[in-house]
Amino acid sequence: MAAASAAQQPLLLEIGLFLADATEILGLCSVSTQFRELKWGPTADYLWRELYRTRWPHFFDCMTYQEVHDWRLLYIDALLGRTGCTLEVFHRHKKLGFAMSAMPARVSYDACRNCYVARYFSASEVPPETIPASEEHRLRFCPEAARPSLLQPKGLPSTWSKAAGELCDTYPNKVLAGIDGLRAGSSIELQWKMQRDSPFGWWYGHLEQLEPIGEGLAKAVVTFRHFSPSSQWYRMPLVFGDDQMRECEFGGFTGGMRPLSVAESLHFLSFFPKEQLLL
Repeated sequence: MAAASAAQQPLLLEIGLFLADATEILGLCSVSTQFRELKWGPTADYLWRELYRTRWPHFFDCMTYQEVHDWRLLYIDALLGRTGCTLEVFHRHKKLGFAMSAMPARVSYDACRNCYVARYFSASEVPPETIPASEEHRLRFCPEAARPSLLQPKGLPSTWSKAAGELCDTYPNKVLAGIDGLRAGSSIELQWKMQRDSPFGWWYGHLEQLEPIGEGLAKAVVTFRHFSPSSQWYRMPLVFGDDQMRECEFGGFTGGMRPLSVAESLHFLSFFPKEQLLL
């Protein structure tokens, strides 16, 4: 019997992943002894993990970082709208003023409408945004390259999930330190915010000039090419590199910046306005 049960595992897993729907799987579990293994058997954890990853990839990134393990319970919680993850949303509310940016929000899933609901973090009141599941590409979890600096708790093991969970919620308030990997002429994203008490958003730009000035600091000039060269928002000089927030000539405050991979840059460019902004 044990050998037969083991032989059934790959087939059960394939059926479960093909169904890719919690209600259908749970229904099968209740009517068939064999299918109960999709709920409690040795393949169950992997099955629910893959179902979760496929349906909510950015929730998955966030939960994986926090080292959660009960993927079946997490799937049900997300389906019922009980899961909230701190994610970043590209092109907030699709307003021109947020073009080429990724803004932090508490995001949940609404199964009835098959959409995400983003509640933005801000010092001023911002209405929630409904994001159709078809616009999954507008979401991301904290960029992987920035996680060691923004998400690892100081003085504690990086695997301590409670601290990791707390930092997943608060990291948009933290300045990204460092100048490593940056070079003039490359694509970057910069932490910037208008209000002191708001969290940082990430803004896509080009690093036009970079000059290290010692003590881990650098002077830089960043251009934002989705604005017209005649716009006051086109070119920004700044100092960065440590963990300090600084007032910005644009108004508001800057934090740190980081270089983008080719894939990250191309993803940002998919949101590039059809015409340069003249604001």
